[in-house]
Amino acid sequence: TIPLILFLSVKWSKNKSNWELNNGELIIRFRNRTDNYLIKDINHIKSLTRSGGNLYVIHFHRKSPKRYWRNKLFASDDDNSLLHEALLAHSVEYFKM
Repeated sequence: TIPLILFLSVKWSKNKSNWELNNGELIIRFRNRTDNYLIKDINHIKSLTRSGGNLYVIHFHRKSPKRYWRNKLFASDDDNSLLHEALLAHSVEYFKM
């Protein structure tokens, strides 16, 4: 029963997001909110690999960092590598750790 409980808790707690780079802005859309960041305000982004997912930490020049969790448990492949390439194309430093 524990594997079933783990599976259902992960499925029900998912908060899908859509990350987009557009006109010098990083836009992160969730079902109930949208976060916008100007590329020029971002110092760098770290992708910290953890068991079950990645923690993205967006470091800014003058503000506190923002953190986003990417769950990989029971999830299909996503466009993580495309996001990495797009950020590098926009001169955003991206570190995988």
